[in-house]
Amino acid sequence: VRKEGERIYKGELIAEKKKMLSSDAQHIFATVDGMIQQINKTTGQIMIKIIKKQEYVPAGLWGKVSKIDTGNIYIDAPVLQLNGKAGRGFEREGTIKILENRHEVIREYSIKEEHSGKIIVGGSLLTREAITRAVSLGVIGFITGGINYQDILLINQNSDIGLTIITMEGYGSIQINENIYKELDQYNNFFAFIDGKEKTLSIPLEKLETETIVTETDKVLRVSSNVRISSDESIGNTGQVQEMISQYQFPSGLITSAVKIIIRNKEYIVPQSNVEILV
Repeated sequence: VRKEGERIYKGELIAEKKKMLSSDAQHIFATVDGMIQQINKTTGQIMIKIIKKQEYVPAGLWGKVSKIDTGNIYIDAPVLQLNGKAGRGFEREGTIKILENRHEVIREYSIKEEHSGKIIVGGSLLTREAITRAVSLGVIGFITGGINYQDILLINQNSDIGLTIITMEGYGSIQINENIYKELDQYNNFFAFIDGKEKTLSIPLEKLETETIVTETDKVLRVSSNVRISSDESIGNTGQVQEMISQYQFPSGLITSAVKIIIRNKEYIVPQSNVEILV
C-alpha cells in the first residue's frame, strides 16, 4: 500500500496480503521510522532505510567538547579523581551515596532498594553477601575500605558481575582514610564515574566562578603535607611527607625529585609525581 521512496513511520500500515477465499487480510506494519528504499515484488521483501533522528543525551558534567568520533564524545572538564588499591568491574556512572559510618562492615542488610543506581561509599569491609544483594538491586558500585582477598579472587579481572568495586585501603577490614572520607562526604549525591580496572573514582566538579577555582598549582607539596600514593606497589596508601628530596635515583635507574613518606611508622620513598596532596 506504500511505494518506494515514501517516508513511513513506526506503526504505519505499509503492506497487506489478502487470504484466498476469505475477506480477511494479513497486515504488515512498519517497525521503525524511515523511508522505503526497495520493494521486491517477487520475494515480498521490503528494504527500509532508517532515518536519523535527533536525540538528547545528558553529558553528566560541565566542560568543553574536545573531540567527536563514531559513538564517542570527549569532554574536557575539571574532576576530582581518587585512586584505589584494588578494583574489579568495568567503567560505570552513577550518583554517590555516602554511608554514615566508615568503620562498619557492609553486610547484606546494609544494601537497600534506595541504593539502586548509586555508587555506595563507606564501610571497612564489603562482604560477598552484600555484593550479591547489590547486584540484584541494581547498585552501580562500591568505594569501600577493604574486601576479603578470597572474595575478590572469585571475580575475574576481565569479567563483569554487574557492578564495580574499588577498595581504597586494600584487603581485610580497613576503614577508609578519614581525610578521604571527609572529602568524599562533600560530594554526596554528585554524579561520578567509577572504573574498577583503573581503580579510579572520578567526580566532575560543578561549574564554578573563575575566581573560586582551585587549580593543582595552588596546592604546594611540602614537609608535613598529607598525601596519598597514586602509583607503584604502594598505591592507595596515605601518609605524611617527612622529607623533600630534590634528586633521587630509584632501583629502576629513574632519577627524579622524590618525597619520603611515613606510612604506619614505615618509610617510603616515591617520585613526587606519584603522590596526591590531600587537602
